Amino acid sequence: MEKVLKEDTNVSSVLNDLVNVTAPSTTNNNSLLLGDLETVNKVMSKITEVIEVNIDNVNNVADFFVETANNILDETTTSSWSSKINETGSGADSVLENLDRFTEKISNVSTTAGEIKVAKSNLFLKVGSTNACDGTEMQFPDRRDSDVPKWAEKTSDKIQIACRENSKSYSSVMYRNLSKILPSTLAGNSTNRGEKLNAPVMSFSYFPKVGGNLERPVEITFQLYDVS
Repeated sequence: MEKVLKEDTNVSSVLNDLVNVTAPSTTNNNSLLLGDLETVNKVMSKITEVIEVNIDNVNNVADFFVETANNILDETTTSSWSSKINETGSGADSVLENLDRFTEKISNVSTTAGEIKVAKSNLFLKVGSTNACDGTEMQFPDRRDSDVPKWAEKTSDKIQIACRENSKSYSSVMYRNLSKILPSTLAGNSTNRGEKLNAPVMSFSYFPKVGGNLERPVEITFQLYDVS
């Protein structure tokens, strides 16, 4: 944390360090306990506050940040996140919140830098200018896109949302399977019926934020993991 707080710190260097210490292919990841995950997540949260994204660094910092998120959402961290759910009622949801905040930062430069697409084993991010809208609607993921990861190609999950004239950019994220590391009950709901998340998690945002009602409803399609 101290390294991130220093004004002269190269944030790209910090992100690169996070990628290395959380990589599932190393023995380090196998020992990522709950305290380790929370520390990494706090550093990521601080980075979203202090980072200055521009057209020159956006692709590097986006890849590093998403790779770190991908690593701490890996199935090898399931037991640690499960412990947090049992202790506090919350799991990896704070990682998703950090990623949403980060995508808003990089969306500010996507109007000049072009589309930013990062595909990983556990999530897929796409940020871009609304100029790419075909005039009627945006669809995510767009399976005509060659950058869509194989695991996302095989599902029917999607978000369809009308183009927004007053918005300049958008961000979208699709997560592979968070069913074991997100809480299954709503906050304040003490009833435990053994439910679990049974579909992928997706997010989509327009920037600036949309106010008022949309002209057409948002269509969201989920492919369930378990249909029994």
